[in-house]
Amino acid sequence: MNTHEVPRSDWKDFLQSFSRRYQNWLVQFETIEISGGPPVSSRQLRLKSIAAETEGAIRTILLQGEETDSENTVSGLLRNPTRLSVTETAEGAIESLQITTPAKSMRIRFRAAVLPELVDGIIPPHGRKIAGTPEPPVQTEIIPRFAVGTRVRLAGVKTSRIGTVIEIMPASQNGYDCDYYRIQFADGDVKVLSDRDLSVSGSGPSGLRDVA
Repeated sequence: MNTHEVPRSDWKDFLQSFSRRYQNWLVQFETIEISGGPPVSSRQLRLKSIAAETEGAIRTILLQGEETDSENTVSGLLRNPTRLSVTETAEGAIESLQITTPAKSMRIRFRAAVLPELVDGIIPPHGRKIAGTPEPPVQTEIIPRFAVGTRVRLAGVKTSRIGTVIEIMPASQNGYDCDYYRIQFADGDVKVLSDRDLSVSGSGPSGLRDVA
């Protein structure tokens, strides 16, 4: 992965382009302490927009996402942003966008880094692609919910046992109607679990908050 900083003079144009290019993609909004470490909160939403203040010096950045199981819009306001950085794969696909403030940072992380030109449509709830143009016809495809390296826990179970995704077995290859993942836990135990058995570790706040 390569990380580079976006010049402040380019923030407005970059965020407008980013929002148009990735609108409706499923992303993870992660709030991170300025000292680093794992996210203190995480929420999966459909990206709607990221916009910098348009008058004078940039003092705020507004983020908006939409809940995956409804059309409710969730907003967050970042005050006095100091740094905008992008992490990309070797192929140039964006893995995450991070906005830093004096107090905290917000990371917008894609579930899987994919070049937009390789995707035929947008990604609505449940990761199903819908063709954006009538031709050429595209085949419906399921995009894996979690990426390798994602920290997960058992869905619907109150447990502190956290594991890490080490292998993806997509439905298109495993013969079932859902994705399977090989999960390694801290004690060395490895289990194969389905998409329906898992949720992102640390997810749960009811909405994005004013984080700085």
